[in-house]
Amino acid sequence: MVLSWIVTRNAEPVTTERLSPQSKPHVFIPKALRAVGLAVASAGVSVCGWANTGVVVATMNATGGLSLSNCVGCGSTYQKEVRDSSGNLYLAHSEMYNGKRRVFLARSTDNGATWANTTAAPIETAGDVPTADSYDQSDPALAIDSFDVLHLVWGGTNNSLDVSGGVEPKLVYSSAPVPGTAWSPYVKIPANAYEGSEGPFMIAVDGLDGLHIAWSGQDSGGYDNAVRYSSRSAASSQWTPFVEVNVGANEEHYPAMVIGADNAVHLTAGQKLGHAGGADVSVVYASRTLTGGWSPWTTVAYVSPYYIDNAFTSLVITSSGTLFVAWSGPDATYPQQQAKYSTLSPGGSWSAPLNIQPIAGSPEYDVSLAVDDADRVYAVWTSSDGGNPILNIKKSVY
Repeated sequence: MVLSWIVTRNAEPVTTERLSPQSKPHVFIPKALRAVGLAVASAGVSVCGWANTGVVVATMNATGGLSLSNCVGCGSTYQKEVRDSSGNLYLAHSEMYNGKRRVFLARSTDNGATWANTTAAPIETAGDVPTADSYDQSDPALAIDSFDVLHLVWGGTNNSLDVSGGVEPKLVYSSAPVPGTAWSPYVKIPANAYEGSEGPFMIAVDGLDGLHIAWSGQDSGGYDNAVRYSSRSAASSQWTPFVEVNVGANEEHYPAMVIGADNAVHLTAGQKLGHAGGADVSVVYASRTLTGGWSPWTTVAYVSPYYIDNAFTSLVITSSGTLFVAWSGPDATYPQQQAKYSTLSPGGSWSAPLNIQPIAGSPEYDVSLAVDDADRVYAVWTSSDGGNPILNIKKSVY
């Protein structure tokens, strides 16, 4: 089995590359997503996905060219990548270490051609407690500020973080200056007293080097989830008490977050009607200024009944303030879910959903977006089609 990258420009195929099997791709801009649009290299974006040999990283330029490399030994889930002011790439990932999944940081000094972990041991210590009291660490997310300090959040699991038993991940934070070899002691960011499962997590840096975290977590047993938010100014070491964004009669899962040039914070999430195990799912949006409260959830698009996992969203913002959100879902023409997107211009309303590049009879999943300094928006997603019925990854430039 091989994997096909189909590179497109404005939905017109221009070239094809063959890779190893991969799943759940992620797209990363060369610099951490920042409020003031700090110079994103015109070379394009880095794309990361899992292969049976580890993480495959592709640098994609604006005309669709690809440069491929393996991050040998990198783990298979929730990779997050940033670039420092010297051009070095950093990839937070998870891999097995002494029988448990732990968080590592890989670094590339040659624009992704080769990779190596910055430390032989995990960069977090939450899994260092005795085996009987610690478990897999999960869902690392990474950001970098203008001082080249790396900021990491992940799902920490041990019996100190969760006195009820430790197996449900809790939001924890650590930081390190580049090159990422000396990490601060991890800090738990307290959330709901129920102490349920938390994650996945998003972390972003605003134009003042303040930090923002969004994540989903349980409020009670079963399916009850809400989107949570906490922040910290650059001058403080204290995180604000978490808030649950517009918590109410529905559930929200899997937030995506970006910060605009005005330091406004934008969120999208999957919303499930009611609190039942199966219910209609929509993509929703909310925002806040740096000092204000959250706007109500606004519906971007209906996704589908029952499948909350369809509502994983990816969100980017251009230098002009236009938001792009992408997700996967079916419609009347394509009963199998397709990669979709919608846009929101400043002062406007969300556009009607459009398919990025639909293929009849072939489901499309796991859409990720990135934007460069020329406001080109890149998308990558998993799919299958007649040329490769098992799995392949496609991408497009808007």
